[in-house]
Amino acid sequence: MIASSALFICSWLILRRGLPKVLSPGIVLQQRYRIKRLLARGGMGAVYEAEDGRLRDVIVAVKETFFDEDRKSLREQFEREAATLARLRHPALPQVKDHFIEGGGQFLVMDFIEGADLGALLEQRLNKKNEPFGFWHVMEWADRLLDALDYIHGQYPPVIHRDIKPQNLKLTPRGELFLIDFGLAKDATTPTQSGHSVHAYTLGFAPPEQIKGEGTDARSDIYSLGATLYCLATGKLAPDARVREEAVVKHLMPDLLEPAHHVNPQMPLAFAAALARAMALDRELRYQSAREMRQELFRIKQDIEAAIAERERQEAERRRLEEEARRREIELQRRREESARMHALHEGIRNKEEDMANSHDAVTGQFARQTVAHERRIDQEGVASAPAAALAIRRRTPRVALVVIAVSLLIALFAYLRWSLANSTNDEGAGANPQKPAIPKNDDAVRPNPTISPIVESSPTPAPAASYLVLPARIEMVYVPAGSFLMGAPAGEPNSNSNEGPQHRVAVPGFYIGKYEVTRAQWRAVMGGDPSSFKGDNLPVTNVAWDETKDFCRRLSQMTGDDYRLPTESEWEYACRAGTTGPYAGDLDALGWHIGNSNFGSHPVGRKRPNAFGIYDMQGNVQEWCEDFWHYSYEGAPTDGSACMDNSNSGGSRVVRGCDWSSAPSQCRSASRTSWSTGMRMDDVGFRIVKKVK
Repeated sequence: MIASSALFICSWLILRRGLPKVLSPGIVLQQRYRIKRLLARGGMGAVYEAEDGRLRDVIVAVKETFFDEDRKSLREQFEREAATLARLRHPALPQVKDHFIEGGGQFLVMDFIEGADLGALLEQRLNKKNEPFGFWHVMEWADRLLDALDYIHGQYPPVIHRDIKPQNLKLTPRGELFLIDFGLAKDATTPTQSGHSVHAYTLGFAPPEQIKGEGTDARSDIYSLGATLYCLATGKLAPDARVREEAVVKHLMPDLLEPAHHVNPQMPLAFAAALARAMALDRELRYQSAREMRQELFRIKQDIEAAIAERERQEAERRRLEEEARRREIELQRRREESARMHALHEGIRNKEEDMANSHDAVTGQFARQTVAHERRIDQEGVASAPAAALAIRRRTPRVALVVIAVSLLIALFAYLRWSLANSTNDEGAGANPQKPAIPKNDDAVRPNPTISPIVESSPTPAPAASYLVLPARIEMVYVPAGSFLMGAPAGEPNSNSNEGPQHRVAVPGFYIGKYEVTRAQWRAVMGGDPSSFKGDNLPVTNVAWDETKDFCRRLSQMTGDDYRLPTESEWEYACRAGTTGPYAGDLDALGWHIGNSNFGSHPVGRKRPNAFGIYDMQGNVQEWCEDFWHYSYEGAPTDGSACMDNSNSGGSRVVRGCDWSSAPSQCRSASRTSWSTGMRMDDVGFRIVKKVK
């Protein structure tokens, strides 16, 4: 009620006295800033475009807060707040260049931001398309604004904006969003009751504690940002916080805030729930920091992108199967037609053969009958007529013989043609469906990545992996041959980070490494307990701190008499790359689990294909602890495969390599690295073991 009364009194004074006069073009302030034109005006201030006389052709924005002579106590507060704003530096915030008091006004000089505010752009969009801004645009703006709020809330003392709304968000022609108008901004030590403030609030976007004058903090900006995002994503203004609170508290009615996904059915439910939490009437129920809300929206974005990618993959697979079925049907139809054609051809040849055989039998039969008849006549006519009969037989015999030979040649010719046609058909079939090279049935064969062709260095050439079993935990170890490789990401590798360089050559001695990540069952066999959150004996053990993995190695070494340890960072990357130099050691989906294929959980070890060294899950299942202390670059890193034991800049953190089931594919690159403190336990971090070759 105090804030409402103050706002009413302020409005009454403005109506009684009239709006203060604005500055005319050409007026020069502080002998430096020449007013060019009025940009905006309200009851308590105005914003001008001006030219900085000291910096020729530089345009600035000059914000004037009308000064009430009856309230001169605000001078010190204004100067304190202006000095606070002047030290802010963030890509989403205009820089305050100067502040001063002159005549009857208080002035802030800021960067001039070209473009239109989101309030005006939203109104244009609703008039033209009758729809609000798209979800992905709003998510992108939310991330930038939350990063800015995280920055200003992290100042000492924290800076609270207190007037976030679409009209105070300016979009440049290049698509950059700026949070402007810090007229209501306070540091956290400044009283926030209307009786002590330069300004009040904006209904529809202000939280209840600001309206009631109960003091504001970072969570108040969270409410205003939630109301702003609600408006941009639905095209509808959220109910006044006072009205909402009165309905809930006094009248025991449901909250008047309509869920955002009811207003805009295209909005994902998870994003609507995040907005509802940001706009909770009780500040204790809101996100407690901009960073927390930003991380939540990032997870929502990742989940939605993963779901979209999965739908696209399923759609592509459906289209592929349909095309495959269509091609099979076409091939079957072609074969049926070819079979019918060949059947008809064979039938014709067989009929011809039968006709020729019948003709041959008829000719030879006739020849035999004529010969027998002649022989009988010779016998009957006697010796006297023998010369004449013999002469007649000799004359007829060559003609009959020629007929028999011709028939035999025709039969042979038809037989050859039939054989030739059959072979020709087989050759055509082989040409249409060439024999594909045999695909090894061994699941250890690594399928190459269709988009990334790893280049294998000349040394080392992976040898057949020798392995042995570590009892009693039954941990299978595989041998990794000695060799050298380029460690880290090359300059220009997509999605690489500065901590992955500079790339440098490391010579690694041969060693044994766990074929799989240590499982829950193997952990129990050595340690006796089970810290993992996911259940399944063959799942990788997680929720183990670095110190606990070292204790595991120590106990296993005592049980076996061998020396087991965590891999060094260079051993891990050398084993992961397995002779490749690209971002990945092969087809990522074939080698590891990530957010796009994991269904949000770890998987039993060994379900994916191994790399060229025969090692499983190095490109994704859970992250893995290493021996080394963390460093932000490879400057001065060991080049002999040993661990980096310099703790001067690590802050006590140890290196973690590999990606996990919740990682984006870009985080699953062979060079990707991060760190955690040694006492950290997480459900996506495990380990595997190494033994030096004696």
